[in-house]
Amino acid sequence: MLIILFYILIYQENLIYLQNWDFSLYKNFKYFQNITLPDSFVPKVLPLLDIKQNANQTLSTTIYLRKNIYLNTKKKQNLYLYLNRLSDEFKLYWNKNLIYTKKIKKISIIENSIITIPQNLIIEGENEILIEIQCYLYCRINHIPYISTIKPENSLFLKFNFIYTGLLFGSGIVLFLLYILFIIKNIFRKEAIFFILQLIPGFIVVWINLPIDSGILFENNIILQFKLLGISWTLLVFFHLLFLHSIYKIKNNIIEIILLLIHSFCIFLILFTNQFSELFTIGITIALILISLAFYNLFLHINEIRKKNPIAYYFIPFGLILNLSACHDGIFYISIFQFKIYRFIHYIFEFPIFPYTSLSIFLGAGFLLFYHVFEMNVQLNTINQFLEKELKQKTLELKVNFEKLSQTIEIHLFHNQIKNNNTKNKVYFSDKTKEKIKDAILYLNENYLYEISREGLAAKFDLHPDFFSKAFKHYTGKKLNQYINELRIKHAINLMQNTNKNILEISLESGFENLRTFNRVFKEITGKTPKEYKKSFK
Repeated sequence: MLIILFYILIYQENLIYLQNWDFSLYKNFKYFQNITLPDSFVPKVLPLLDIKQNANQTLSTTIYLRKNIYLNTKKKQNLYLYLNRLSDEFKLYWNKNLIYTKKIKKISIIENSIITIPQNLIIEGENEILIEIQCYLYCRINHIPYISTIKPENSLFLKFNFIYTGLLFGSGIVLFLLYILFIIKNIFRKEAIFFILQLIPGFIVVWINLPIDSGILFENNIILQFKLLGISWTLLVFFHLLFLHSIYKIKNNIIEIILLLIHSFCIFLILFTNQFSELFTIGITIALILISLAFYNLFLHINEIRKKNPIAYYFIPFGLILNLSACHDGIFYISIFQFKIYRFIHYIFEFPIFPYTSLSIFLGAGFLLFYHVFEMNVQLNTINQFLEKELKQKTLELKVNFEKLSQTIEIHLFHNQIKNNNTKNKVYFSDKTKEKIKDAILYLNENYLYEISREGLAAKFDLHPDFFSKAFKHYTGKKLNQYINELRIKHAINLMQNTNKNILEISLESGFENLRTFNRVFKEITGKTPKEYKKSFK
């Protein structure tokens, strides 16, 4: 998406493209040939030139590009010449007048050298552009130069590039600080560490590839710049793969050891490369190795999607962007080391796209950790809800078991009462009557909240009401109404202790017909009114 926006911003401006040039090894163009930009120069002329290696370990030779253009300039105004990705030392002549000189500073792979052409040097008709390039190894123009009437400060593309660079590094600093906090707070510590370890080399790669002045640091040593670029790219790939392992919970020590050995081998090759003849071969080797690891990266995502891992569905777009960027930039750097311009149909591998896709990649990886934190909170809430539900269930089961135990104790007391009454009063009832009274007690313990009459209960067990009353008092030591009221008051006390219901609601839910009866019976049994008892309990 960013690449499409890049081209929209470029092509919507008023541009004159300079694609066909005359190329020569001599300033007087005694011998020259026609070339079409973008193109590279040094390798084509290596057998013909006396190329020297200077003190900074850079190859040096001089080439010349010439272009005649016709301008219909009735309106006098400055023009601006954009020499895209021309990163070597060069001089620019406009109609035989030297108007610009540039000294090499860095590998400006995505740099635009913008030269202002004074209006007094512009003539109506044919104008000559002559570029004298002092090539230092990296000698290629990756994009078609063009002339614009728009001032650089008004160029939408340059504004976009400036804003994007600020946004990229600003978000990087914010993410870096956030994940330092994650590490301190021990929140997904392992994932946060790997994220930071891939963030640092990733921004070094972006920093080298964006038009940011680093010449003072590198002292114009191009081999040192390529070394830093290669090491940073290698570390970025290594820590990103470890980051994916931690995110997807992949525990495979053998694979991680193999990854460590591969990347250590790459860094070893880079560190001990000091000759240009080695740089080309090793650069291509490193690029091919890292491109192949992009397929392992893709395999991880596909494998997790096959397992229906929800994180993979979220992260796969960013993974695809990273893989495409790695493959694209790998092909681009191979083209650098082979001094070729690679094309695919009408697409030209002109510059690395990682600096323009890195923001989405880093933000995607960053937000993935936030997604992890969010999922963790959801899981904690789910666990809390489950525990609360289990606690309520266990409390209910405990209550039921307690009531059953209470009934068992009451039945045991009933048998003791029978023994005591038989011993004291010498009154005997049949075993059949004894079993009926026992069943009546069990029935009362389960239905005391409903309306129960002596006659109805006696009829239920085929006994005369008077005989049933005598037998019930004989075996329990209590009258029927007294026994029922005690069960109901016990239930009312339970409601007072465990609910916020008022006394009227409690009385009705405890089986009493009216509040007056409830108050009287409650005081008879407990010695306090319901209001007094509730207040003393609180």
